[in-house]
Amino acid sequence: MKKSDIKVNFSKMLAMVVCAMLVFGMPMQAANAIGIRAGMPATITIGTQSNDPTTIGFAGRQWLVVGYSGVGNTTPGSTLTLLSKNIAWYGTRFSGVNNVYAGSDLQSAMDSAAPATGTPEGDLIQGRTLPGGSGNEGTGTYNADHIAGSTVFQARFWPLSVAEVRLLTNDVREANNYYWLRSPGNSGSTVAVVDSFGNVEAYGDNMWATDNYARPGFLLDISAVFFTSDAENGKTGTPGMLSAATPPTGAVKLTVPVSDPSVVNLDVVDRSQRTAAQGGMVSIAYTGAITGAGKYVSCAIMDASGVLYYGKLTTLASGDAQVNLPAGIPAGSYTLLLFNEQINGDNYTDYISNPINISLEVTARGAGRPASSLPKTGDDFPLGWMAAGLAVLAAGIAVAGVRLTRGRRRRDSQNGTGEQQPE
Repeated sequence: MKKSDIKVNFSKMLAMVVCAMLVFGMPMQAANAIGIRAGMPATITIGTQSNDPTTIGFAGRQWLVVGYSGVGNTTPGSTLTLLSKNIAWYGTRFSGVNNVYAGSDLQSAMDSAAPATGTPEGDLIQGRTLPGGSGNEGTGTYNADHIAGSTVFQARFWPLSVAEVRLLTNDVREANNYYWLRSPGNSGSTVAVVDSFGNVEAYGDNMWATDNYARPGFLLDISAVFFTSDAENGKTGTPGMLSAATPPTGAVKLTVPVSDPSVVNLDVVDRSQRTAAQGGMVSIAYTGAITGAGKYVSCAIMDASGVLYYGKLTTLASGDAQVNLPAGIPAGSYTLLLFNEQINGDNYTDYISNPINISLEVTARGAGRPASSLPKTGDDFPLGWMAAGLAVLAAGIAVAGVRLTRGRRRRDSQNGTGEQQPE
């Protein structure tokens, strides 16, 4: 290869590099959208009215909503009544003694499966009372919603009663195998079950049967829910990039504030309003974030309609959280929420520190500067000017390189020092 060819190639490469700088230096666009919204889903469908109820990811399982806001099964204020989507714990007998639920093997299995109190997820479970005193099925003292024997207080996970399961649609009841209920059967050694096709057998199965499953229900406290997001493969955006928020579809999981500073924590001294142009950057100094697996400093941009953008920003315990605003964000007033976040696995609740709210004013790009004016010292340099300048520079380098090469070729040809090559 001749030196002239090298010069031409070098000029072209340099022009390409500058053009690449233009592309990657342009304002940030939002990354792919993720499913996240403020609070609970706008519409909650209940398994007493639909074969496809709202599904919640919690404690590593998926649960069907079977009661909410006074509709369906037991629903105290600010709670959902949830039923495990799938059966569990094959081989659990009800009891080896009688059909009394209190102290039974099934109660022990339910108690052991519930997340422990004192944990962020376990503290979302609201205990309930299971009234006792029911006689056997078919007798005058039978109550389809009560258990045999004494009342159980503060039950966290529990099997449904005959009365509760009968409220559900058949598709929701059906679980492809037999599972226990808590209601007594027609004798002291039988307990009600649901069969493989969703039929309720109130007369019951033998209490010592080991081929039945358990299917727990529980009350979920939703009063503190801050976000809901996709229960599986959610919050997958690249750290440092904001993603446009869209309402989750399918199963959702919860994000809740946690007050324990050993789990998540964040402090910001300067909480004053920030102003930035579309495609610009906002920097917020913070301290005290908890680091580790799944932990981030994250943010959300919200307006009166809810969450517009969400992003994981950094994994550092302290520093400057830099929020690159999308170029397409409309000019206007917003709230920027900054928080330390622990993102747990699929179908597990995520935790955040109490969000720090910062007013954010987004201005139109180039707003407030006459079209003919140049930037002053200390101004944010307009990316439009930079783009134009770099484009001219790239074109100039390419043209100059070609002209220099042509001139050298002419001189070489005239002096007889080289053979002129076709261009």
